[in-house]
Amino acid sequence: NRKYTYDSKFFTIPNVLNCYYAGLLASDGYIAQNNGVDSYTLGIRLNVRDITVLKTFKKDIRFDGPIAIYGNVASLRITLYDDTRNDLENIFHIHPNKTFDLLPPTLSLENSLAYIIGYIDGDGCICYSNNLSLQIMGTNDVLAWIKKHVDDIVPPIRSSSVRKYMNENIYRYSIAGKRAYKFLSLLSNIDVPKLSRKWCKVS
Repeated sequence: NRKYTYDSKFFTIPNVLNCYYAGLLASDGYIAQNNGVDSYTLGIRLNVRDITVLKTFKKDIRFDGPIAIYGNVASLRITLYDDTRNDLENIFHIHPNKTFDLLPPTLSLENSLAYIIGYIDGDGCICYSNNLSLQIMGTNDVLAWIKKHVDDIVPPIRSSSVRKYMNENIYRYSIAGKRAYKFLSLLSNIDVPKLSRKWCKVS
């Protein structure tokens, strides 16, 4: 079988672009150990209507393997080199079985906001009915970190909190109205790929 290649140093030095992808991978991607061998696969699956983001990631990380399509799901799988796996874990805390214990990264403000955009693209919902709202799911640590950034940029009129979602170790954070609009408008101006079907609601 052919061994596909990619830029193993893509995540080594945080920047706006790789922090966006790190946020997307932290929320919607996974790292899994390959059966019977000491190697790991990085994977991400998106609805096929969002395949443009996978194509852009494939181009940016210089991956020469395919994007697989199964029904309405587009999937990208990369066998990781050790240095990339170390960067993802040490810088971004992305590791196998991260769902219930993911921690936020330590990044500059600009890179943090790019990460949050990616995280929203994976585990966030931007909705518009009577007004604009943002809802994000994740660990308490990650959502508390996102909330701090939101509060610093658009201070709350009254206190809000990260709330436990059902009975799992998963939490939910939401904002709505003018605060959501101001925060999402700021994020929408940051030049990273984004899922257009979500961000088109911010205008």
